[in-house]
Amino acid sequence: MRTAVLSSVKDGMATVVYGSSGREASNPMPIFVSKENLSLKPGDRVVVAPLEGKKDGIVLGKYWNRNNLPE
Repeated sequence: MRTAVLSSVKDGMATVVYGSSGREASNPMPIFVSKENLSLKPGDRVVVAPLEGKKDGIVLGKYWNRNNLPE
């Protein structure tokens, strides 16, 4: 699993940027279907499940932890 920041969301597909430098961007990839993911927007931190070790995969949803609880 990797964390990333959404750079764009369109028609159920998302592009993300990995790392703080913003140099490693993904190709458009699908967003896991759930009601929580309907509100994803550019700038949100998300978790990505990469496919076969590549930078592209499936956006699973918003990243959260004890300091960043879901709404």
